[in-house]
Amino acid sequence: MTAAVRSWLPFEPDDRPVVRDTMHQAIEDWSARWVATGRWQLAWPGRQARAVAAAPGHARRTKNGIDVVPSARHAGEIAAAALMLPGGWEFGGSNADALVAAFEDRVIGDLAETLERVVAGDVPAAADRDGLVTINITDAKSGSALIQLSFPRVLLIELARTGMAPPRRRSRLEPIGQAVAPERVAIAVTLGVARLQIGEFANLVEGDVLVLDRAVTEPVDLCVAGTRWLGGQLLDSSAAETGISIKIID
Repeated sequence: MTAAVRSWLPFEPDDRPVVRDTMHQAIEDWSARWVATGRWQLAWPGRQARAVAAAPGHARRTKNGIDVVPSARHAGEIAAAALMLPGGWEFGGSNADALVAAFEDRVIGDLAETLERVVAGDVPAAADRDGLVTINITDAKSGSALIQLSFPRVLLIELARTGMAPPRRRSRLEPIGQAVAPERVAIAVTLGVARLQIGEFANLVEGDVLVLDRAVTEPVDLCVAGTRWLGGQLLDSSAAETGISIKIID
């Protein structure tokens, strides 16, 4: 496990060889300790919204919503189901359609941005209290709160790292010029700069290594959606104008 990853964790993970390089084990270790001191709270202000958590036996209804109590075994599954995965939620009540639309728009849309900020360490302290990141989902028209989700920061980091949450747009790494299939693009050695985003795509910064499958014809023009632009021809060498190291693998 890299020093950068260690710096994100609110505990010292087990360093036995069998688990020391496994982020999942680190998350499970933390989740097991966290059961006694915290929980995910999925709160619905008002009584119209209803939901069913996707982890039977690990959720209970409360007056205002559902409390999901994490366990070492189900921590990742609960987080993924609650955030994104199809079938993770069932909505009912008179405003069910509006809730589903808001959930899809604000969670699937804004969560990508939130994850990026979490991974980059840019989430304000108020949103990262006690190691939790709170995401408020509001009605686009009225501005009223619909759902509030609170998750351990390290679990959001893991979701971003493993690509369990889909990106807001088709990809954060958009090939231009020659066609490059997104699934053939991989990012390596990005943990050290804490700029991982979602899935196979990353916000490239100086020092990153971009690894392209040899089947991809180079040179390749790439642009990174958002604030950074990688122009020019990126070849099988260090690109001086960007600081990005390009490697072609067999």
